[in-house]
Amino acid sequence: MNKMFKEKITPATDLELYDLMLAAYPDTFDEDSDDNIWYEVMYFAEAQFGDIEMLKEFLGRLVLLTNPTKSPLTNTFFHVLGKVEFFNEKAIMTAAIKRSVNNC
Repeated sequence: MNKMFKEKITPATDLELYDLMLAAYPDTFDEDSDDNIWYEVMYFAEAQFGDIEMLKEFLGRLVLLTNPTKSPLTNTFFHVLGKVEFFNEKAIMTAAIKRSVNNC
């Protein structure tokens, strides 16, 4: 593995994991619920994937394999994973996990 790439891997945070689980499993969780679903989401992730720390490291690696996306606000490039929606024939991603291309 490229040493430079390996040194730049940052595991997903708990919040990034939570946001990605909501994006990946919209049929499982009700984001608009008045209930706090944090523990439900994290339990689901652990039940589905086992070791949460290994999953967060994998997601930190996986995001670096995505095609860089240019931010319309800052004109900088990022690797992102998240929910994609379409508006006026444009794809808009709300990033659950984001890593700067400059860090790769």
